[in-house]
Amino acid sequence: MTTTYVPAQLATNKTYQVRFYIGDTDVAHAQLQDEEIAWAVSERGNVWGGTALCALALAAKYSRLTSISADGVSQALNQKATAFELIAAMYAKKEAIYRAVPYIGGVSIADMRSTLANSDRVPDIFRLGLNDFPPSDGVAPVNAPPTAADDPVFAGGL
Repeated sequence: MTTTYVPAQLATNKTYQVRFYIGDTDVAHAQLQDEEIAWAVSERGNVWGGTALCALALAAKYSRLTSISADGVSQALNQKATAFELIAAMYAKKEAIYRAVPYIGGVSIADMRSTLANSDRVPDIFRLGLNDFPPSDGVAPVNAPPTAADDPVFAGGL
């Protein structure tokens, strides 16, 4: 097992980035091995998730420590566990926010057709021809594929 940290490689090395985020940059007193950090990053797929996972591991490690007090002198050793839990929560939130991929539906004809073909979706409330008076071809059933009367380009196929 190895422990390394080279600040010059911080921009390109994910292990060093996780070490930087959790404050484990002192190689002489490292809290995690490089292999453990590399596993956490591969498990979560990104640096923020790997940081959260490593922080949770360190919180579990330090949660075994207890607070002691003797003759007016006290030492709260479990504060490390609380601090790492906060770090884990912060980076889990960053992972959720910055790794989310937005989806915009209905911008392509193929996407609209696949949506209409999905029999498990919630029925349309609004559709083309809804307010036609008198209705040109009657009331179309919900989720019915569009006809040429609705939109010649859409129904005609591409």
